[in-house]
Amino acid sequence: MPSWSTLVDEFKNLRTNEEKSFWIDQRLKAELEKIANRRNTNLIVYASGFLQKPHAPNFLTSISREDINGFMTAVNGLDFSKGLSLILHTPGGEMASTETIVDYLRNKFSHVETIVPVYALSGGTMIALNSEKIIMGRQSQLGPIDAQLSFANGVLPASSILRQFQKAREEIERDRNAAVVWAPILQSMGPALLEQAQDAVELGQEMAQVGLASFMFEEMGDDDAERKAEEVAEYFNATSVHLDHGRRIGVEECIEQGLKVERLEENQDFQDEVLTTYHLLTIIFEQTSAVKVMKNHNGNGWVKNFTAVANSSNQ
Repeated sequence: MPSWSTLVDEFKNLRTNEEKSFWIDQRLKAELEKIANRRNTNLIVYASGFLQKPHAPNFLTSISREDINGFMTAVNGLDFSKGLSLILHTPGGEMASTETIVDYLRNKFSHVETIVPVYALSGGTMIALNSEKIIMGRQSQLGPIDAQLSFANGVLPASSILRQFQKAREEIERDRNAAVVWAPILQSMGPALLEQAQDAVELGQEMAQVGLASFMFEEMGDDDAERKAEEVAEYFNATSVHLDHGRRIGVEECIEQGLKVERLEENQDFQDEVLTTYHLLTIIFEQTSAVKVMKNHNGNGWVKNFTAVANSSNQ
């Protein structure tokens, strides 16, 4: 497997932008073809440049409503009699958009396996939990799926809002004078926010639970798939367990929870192909204006670009 620095040197030694563009397209297509042939499936990579472009607007690097256009492009022309291997590299994003992607892929392919080279967080974890198998290496990580609500001054976990309200209720019931302290906070929350937070928590639980029971645990032949799916979904959705939405859930922890996981290190050639793909994606995000890439093993796909001058473009 060529190292990241070797690939970077090859890229930088090319003289023109046209040569560089051709080189990166062909190298990426070649690796995706190798993986598709090895797994005997269709292959799609969905990757974000959130690490290389931290200053890009979050809606460009996270899972968003526009992504369905990329998946439609990448899925077009594939052989649906085969399953899908989906390479994921994402910080997560909108719950509704994640649900749309899951529903679309599950309606197209009877079998989906998710490959996580490094990061599939939040909504990425939700997509992985809706597959029959997750392929991870020692460096790979999933993350908690607890819903996050966006506000003008930042993002807050929905479950934290619920816990704060419950704490206020308990303190006021013990001492009515505490209402004076809690009044400004409770007024800012309002009943609509509490309902929104509760709905968001329940949606995340339902999406993970139904996906695990319908796909992963059903294929594993688990006699108690529904109960097991509920327990695992609760674990991934529990802020009281993970404390931080960005906390690492690695391969050993996933196996301990009973997920069907294939270790990337079990096949050296396969590992080399997946990590070479990941290295090529990092070069794309570092050396070009791309902030998001969706490609299939035939080379068809969609790229989201962002620069300070030209806000964005698709191809």
